[in-house]
Amino acid sequence: MSFEAAARNELNEYARRRCLHVYYYPVESPEHGRAADPWIVDCSVDGQRPVRKSGRGMTKEAAENDAAAKVLEQLRLESRN
Repeated sequence: MSFEAAARNELNEYARRRCLHVYYYPVESPEHGRAADPWIVDCSVDGQRPVRKSGRGMTKEAAENDAAAKVLEQLRLESRN
């Protein structure tokens, strides 16, 4: 694994730990009906408003990593303020 990949994994783990809630809704979920995206990810950072993330053509693991990256970006924006 490259240094960049290792650093990204570590940051994604940190972002996941900061998530209070991460919910996955598969396409077949009756709550969401049929959708083009296989996974819809809702995640909330420290109780803030949830981030809705969908992953077209993604596995659950890829959607989770994508959501962690989204949370990480939100944390970076917060740290600039």
